[in-house]
Amino acid sequence: MGYDVRIDGSFVCSCSDSKTAEFLNENIERLYESFQKNSDISVSAAELCKYVSALYLTKRYFAVNNYNYKKPSKINVEGIMLHSPAAPRPDALQEIKRDFNKYKDAKETACTHAVIDGNNGRIFQILPWNWRAYHCAGSFNSSHIAVDMCDPGEIKYTKNNGRTGIVFNEPADKSYEKARAVVDRTFDSAVKLCVALCIMFNLNPLGKGKGADGKEYPNVILSHREAYVNFKSASNHGDPETLWNAFGSDRNYNMDSFREAVANGINEYKKSGYFIPIHMIGR
Repeated sequence: MGYDVRIDGSFVCSCSDSKTAEFLNENIERLYESFQKNSDISVSAAELCKYVSALYLTKRYFAVNNYNYKKPSKINVEGIMLHSPAAPRPDALQEIKRDFNKYKDAKETACTHAVIDGNNGRIFQILPWNWRAYHCAGSFNSSHIAVDMCDPGEIKYTKNNGRTGIVFNEPADKSYEKARAVVDRTFDSAVKLCVALCIMFNLNPLGKGKGADGKEYPNVILSHREAYVNFKSASNHGDPETLWNAFGSDRNYNMDSFREAVANGINEYKKSGYFIPIHMIGR
């Protein structure tokens, strides 16, 4: 049995399962219009369906007990915000169960849209992308998709004169290598996910963004730290830069390099028509 995907009632393609067809029917028209407007290659709606379905393959593990899931409100997606939990737990499912998939009858219950596993780089979507998530205690809750990258298990967060830092477990040299591999995975997966989301919601990772407060901001993709330090529109957190900075010049971990990597991924997509995340998302 096949399930039809249609644009304005016209047949586009058929899917073997109803959930994928539902996802495509919700998103393909907007995405196809955006692709026609912004891409320099010709791709049919049916071909685009094949590529876009990769987003559906992101493992859905909805936080059904969270306030943000039980009492949803939709948002206009204007950008993406990166987070890390500031806790040495690389297992995404552990992080979801411990921090997100529990009920508290309060609008300020913490939640993100996705959590990236540090052990294998797998992405778990825990809220629909266009639902509000309480992730930064500011106006960006109502405009930005939140992506949480799990921390390595080989570190400890420290406080020194009010400043947060990172130390590596002993033996420090071995912990450093293991932790760096985790951050490599989460950084890479976050880039690939943001490529997909920027295409899906027609966002320019190197362009200006705006928030639910109507203000214009210099970047579409922000870190939690940037949202606080630069705009005072989030809680006083330093993630994910506190973790990234522990690796110094050994790795080019910073928000500018992240945004550039996302832009490069989108350009590769536009040139080839091949949906970059398809080889990774959902495995």
